[in-house]
Amino acid sequence: MLSSMSDTIDPGRAVDPLGVCSLSADALSLRLRWVREEIQPHVVRAERLGRGIALDLHASPGLEARIDAWIELERACCAGIDFARVSGGGPDVVRIEIRGVDPEAPVFRDWFGSGGPA
Repeated sequence: MLSSMSDTIDPGRAVDPLGVCSLSADALSLRLRWVREEIQPHVVRAERLGRGIALDLHASPGLEARIDAWIELERACCAGIDFARVSGGGPDVVRIEIRGVDPEAPVFRDWFGSGGPA
C-alpha cells in the first residue's frame, strides 16, 4: 500500500518516480503517454537538479492550465515527490521543477531521449 511506502521514503534521498507511483500499470501507461503528447512537445530545455529535474517549456495558450492539472494529478499519486510550476523562466517560458527524484531515473530517459535531461 502506498501510504505505508510513503512513510518509509527518506526525504533526503532522490527516488525513481516509478517506484513510488500509486497508479496501476494501465493508468501509468496512459499518464506517460499524455505527458509525451501534451508536455514533451513544449520542452525547450531539461536540466538536472541536485535531486530532481527542471523543465522549461515554450508557453502556449492553455499550457499553464494543463501543467497545473498535471501537477495536481502527480501530487495525488507520487508521494514524496514535489512537482511545482515556478516563475523566473521569462515571458515565453513556463518552468516545472520536479524535486525528490533521481534525475537519472529511466522514466526521464524515456521522456527526453537516451541522454535524459542535460
